Amino acid sequence: MRYGRTGDGAFGYLHALIDHNLDLVLWTERIVPTEDGNNYALGRYSYYAALVPPKGEQTVTIKLVEDTFFPRDHNDGYETGILTGYCIDNSGQEESKCPNWVDEE
Repeated sequence: MRYGRTGDGAFGYLHALIDHNLDLVLWTERIVPTEDGNNYALGRYSYYAALVPPKGEQTVTIKLVEDTFFPRDHNDGYETGILTGYCIDNSGQEESKCPNWVDEE
């Protein structure tokens, strides 16, 4: 997984942690090895995991987005990897920030 950045062109670990309140290392280890990714674009996959919330909280689905593209600007021979992660609420909308309890699961 790439460390990444926030702000313009955000991606990777920092983007998910700071911008979406989601620990990509934790969720990549839990979701990606157990799921067949949904190939929704050329070389781009999504992975999902539904979470049972603590009492009084809404159900949340974690979505991870992986890119298997080998970008020229990285020049290290590795694919881009996990670009970002989101929490999806009960209505199917991506939340701007995941609830705090998500990374405590």
